[in-house]
Amino acid sequence: MLDNKRKLFRWGPIPGRLIAIDDWSPISRLYPGRLHRYYWPDSLTLFQQGEMLFISDLHELEAMGARVFRGIIMSRSLPQFQKAWQKSVNDVFTYCSRVSAPWLRSLTDEQLDSEWHNFHNTLRPFWEAAVIPELGSYGGAPILRRALHRHGLRDESLQIASAILSAPERLSFYQEEERDFLKLYSIKSKTALTSALREHWRRYYWIENSYGAIRIMSLKDFQRRLRERKADWKDRRREIDRQILKIRKEKTRLNKKYKIPTRIRSIAHGLSLSIGWQDERKKQIFRYLHFQELFLHEYSRRSGVSMALLSTAMVSEVSVRPPLRQIQELRRRSRQAYVLDLSLRHYCVIGGRPARRLVATYWPVLRVKGKRSCSGIVAHPGPERIVGRVFIVRNHDQLRKFPAGAILVSTQTAPEYVTAIRKAKAIVTDAGGITSHAAIVAREYNKPCVVGTKYATSLLRTGDRVAVDARKGLVVKL
Repeated sequence: MLDNKRKLFRWGPIPGRLIAIDDWSPISRLYPGRLHRYYWPDSLTLFQQGEMLFISDLHELEAMGARVFRGIIMSRSLPQFQKAWQKSVNDVFTYCSRVSAPWLRSLTDEQLDSEWHNFHNTLRPFWEAAVIPELGSYGGAPILRRALHRHGLRDESLQIASAILSAPERLSFYQEEERDFLKLYSIKSKTALTSALREHWRRYYWIENSYGAIRIMSLKDFQRRLRERKADWKDRRREIDRQILKIRKEKTRLNKKYKIPTRIRSIAHGLSLSIGWQDERKKQIFRYLHFQELFLHEYSRRSGVSMALLSTAMVSEVSVRPPLRQIQELRRRSRQAYVLDLSLRHYCVIGGRPARRLVATYWPVLRVKGKRSCSGIVAHPGPERIVGRVFIVRNHDQLRKFPAGAILVSTQTAPEYVTAIRKAKAIVTDAGGITSHAAIVAREYNKPCVVGTKYATSLLRTGDRVAVDARKGLVVKL
């Protein structure tokens, strides 16, 4: 069990479902070890009221991550691991190509169970490879910071250099989708536009999926979005096209300014690569979760167990004829907090009083009386100090109501936050580092961003006027 007195790594709370992460958890810790023998340290994933919080021992996570970073990301054998990753992706979507609602309906109960297990067995090599970039990013970030510190960088300069030098030199999948969508505006022929829009839909129907919910976009959703034509679409497209060049120029400027040696540049390049790979991994997860959802709908239809209850199940608990005690357990999870315990000794779900004790111990509840500021990690410095009104985001409803020009404050951002991030003046989160989702997206959209403040969502309220100085990692309530 984790020691609450030690420094902990926290990811979340964000919207999340057990069924969406159950493939990751056992394979990340208990996989057969065909590709490599690195693993996650002991961890807990806490679930309550539709949100999840992942926690692990920070020192152990960074130590294992450092081994991955040095042993794979910075090694000559990296191409063979990338090749194995690509093969696993191809295998997953080769299998998924035959999965559809009509096909699943045509299967007998025994065949459905068999295909459910085949699907998740196909994911095992995927996840064994997918562990590499995430652990590598968590291990590489402190290695880069220490190297820059030894080189003489301190405080603000060190934070800004870490953020810029680690930026991926590739577009995220959200930027790829936006760039491809903006190309549609330049098509003059109605017939050609209809064909191109349909192709765009086929490629990106999954773009709004997340760990918390599956939302398959329809062709009409993209048609509606296309009708909301923006006057500045050409400028935005040029901005995306120049994004990578801009990042490279900024890195070159910093390398010259601080006379960064080749060894540290190599570390920064490795971390940049790892973060980019981590984003590609997330894209493939959100793609395959759609096919998992098709299976779950079919199981729900046959068993009479609602999708809401199935979202709290482990993969091994999904069945056409679940026993009554299993249904009762899923109902308990839907009403109460529960915990996924992932350790060397066991892998199980904890409920009842033990789960409530763990949630009370680890779920962040902070006292901020008398404080008027918080500080964190510079994820992206942005152009200048920003003053604006806070808008706290804790759920999907608040995301939809996010006003343009507000400062987005959240425990941690997730993929479904991108639409709000585009409208935000700045981003502030309780958790995360320079490899977090908020940091990556902030760099892409050139938004000032401070992460890892620990208690911004407790200190601030929607409507508060604040100053965000992302170059210093400081947020001040005015």
